Amino acid sequence: MKRQNLYILLAILILVGLYLSSLYSYLLFHSLAELFSIIIACGIFMIAWNSRQFIRNNYLLFIGVAYLFVGGLDLVHTLSYKGMAIFRGYETNLATQLWIAARYVESLSLLIAPLFFRRRLRINLIFLGYSAVFILLLLLIFYWSIFPVCFIEGTGLSPFKKISEYLISLILLTSVALLYKNRQEFDRTVLRWMIGSIILTVASELCFTFYIDAYGISNLVGHYFKILSFYFIYKAIIKTGLEKPYDLLFRDIKRSEERYHSLFTHMTNGFAHHQVLFDEEGRPVDYIFLEVNEAFEKLTGLRRENLVGKKVTQVLPGIEKDSADWIGIYGRVAMTGEAIRLESYSETLKRWYSVLAYRSERPRFVTVFEEITERKRAEEALKKAYDELEMRVQERTEELRAINEQLTVENEERLRVEIELRESEHRLRELSTALLSAQERERKVIAGEIHDSMGASLAAIKFRLESALSEIGDGCPQARTALESVLPVIQGTIEEARRIQMTLRPSMLDDLGILATINWLCRQFESTYSHIHIRREFNIEESEVPASLRTVIYRLLQEALNNISKHSKADRIDLMLRRKDGAIELGVQDNGQGFDLSEAYSRKGTAKGLGLDSMRERAELSGGSLSIESSKGTGTVIRATWPTEQIST
Repeated sequence: MKRQNLYILLAILILVGLYLSSLYSYLLFHSLAELFSIIIACGIFMIAWNSRQFIRNNYLLFIGVAYLFVGGLDLVHTLSYKGMAIFRGYETNLATQLWIAARYVESLSLLIAPLFFRRRLRINLIFLGYSAVFILLLLLIFYWSIFPVCFIEGTGLSPFKKISEYLISLILLTSVALLYKNRQEFDRTVLRWMIGSIILTVASELCFTFYIDAYGISNLVGHYFKILSFYFIYKAIIKTGLEKPYDLLFRDIKRSEERYHSLFTHMTNGFAHHQVLFDEEGRPVDYIFLEVNEAFEKLTGLRRENLVGKKVTQVLPGIEKDSADWIGIYGRVAMTGEAIRLESYSETLKRWYSVLAYRSERPRFVTVFEEITERKRAEEALKKAYDELEMRVQERTEELRAINEQLTVENEERLRVEIELRESEHRLRELSTALLSAQERERKVIAGEIHDSMGASLAAIKFRLESALSEIGDGCPQARTALESVLPVIQGTIEEARRIQMTLRPSMLDDLGILATINWLCRQFESTYSHIHIRREFNIEESEVPASLRTVIYRLLQEALNNISKHSKADRIDLMLRRKDGAIELGVQDNGQGFDLSEAYSRKGTAKGLGLDSMRERAELSGGSLSIESSKGTGTVIRATWPTEQIST
């Protein structure tokens, strides 16, 4: 306490002495005040620069470089002060300009510095940047003379000077906020001195906003605040850096040591530090425990107080007889520096360990290890189980080999049967094709017989009957009436014969082609089912439909229309025949009630209905495919497609 009071008394005496010097010569006071701040600025730079290899607080390193150039500007400011007579031809404005330039550099540096807490700092680039700014400011003031006027003789401070002081104060207060936000980066005492220094700098700037004379009282008070500001930053960086370097330069190292000590204490792996003992011939004969952690105690069952400073042969008698030559192994590590990793069983501790050993400094070494007894037991159990499994697999393999041989015989038989089935299916398909062709030929013959024989006979009967009626005239009314009643019957029979002939095979299919036949079929369908309308769309030429396909298309359409009339309850049909992407496509879509496909295909025998199988078979036998899309309530779509290169001829 007495020492602190002595420091306070000494500070008061210095301030009083400075005041008395100002009464004697204000120029002397100003020079002393500025030289104090310049020395402090240079000291900050020296501390930061010479410790840059160790310091990791980029904020302080950045500030150190910045204050070197702030001190440089303050030095030029001091030399240019009114009455120094060094820069002749200049008045108070020159010193004021240099003052503002130095304060801008100082405040902006304090504002920017927090950005480097967690960023990489390229110190050489920063130094080069500040050098460029320093030279540029001197050129603006001395050479180009374009730096704004800061002091007008007889009037006082210029508006630029006053606004700059307020702006600098605002920048400094912002830097305080950023500094406090990152307070975890500093020792608490250092942080308080830094914040106090910046606040005193703000007070100094405010004092310099209203003086009208370079030797005035406000100028005096402002320099007092500046002296105190630099004293605070001296306390924060220089004094602390020299007396308590861990609180400043090596704070991060201190944190690291604390973290590593905590890690050492609480790590789950065992850790031990040893020193090897050698005999007169340089052979390792023992090693001493220097330090162990808590995990070591838990993993070995040994206590730290019984280990540190003692030989391993004292702590673990008989260890030199273990199958693993621990002393020899660790001796080579300590002497050669070659790290090793091994797994070994300790007969002394009756446990398995995985050990990493490396040299710390000759002849000392460190071991990091973990107990793997349970893992080794599990591995042994796993190996035993694996051996048993391998034996069973081998037995099973023999069984599978026998089964495979049997399956090979069965597969060969199955393949033979499959080939026979395919051949039978092929012959059946050929037979079906032949039957369909024979059916169509027979239909054509029957249709021709009906047309040529029955149709001609009926037409002749009708002709003769009409001739007889004309010969009878009105002479025999009763006979005439009887003959006239026969005429409609004959005409109906003629029309029925024509319908049967067209159903069997319309002659126009051969005479006029598929398109005309489809149009005729649709007209006949609409005349029979007047409530159903068919919309037709043909995008194909007659010549593009092969002759072998015309009958197939006609039969598919005939069956589809027959199904629609019987089951769909539709009132509209969309019919499409076109050529698309190298294929001929027939499409028939209705807006009827639809049906369940799975249910239809699951029926047996004649109950299956709808002629679905016959339609698909007819399409496939002709080299095409047929698809049906339907569900209850959505109508039905039948689509048949024939790739032109696969159409049967």
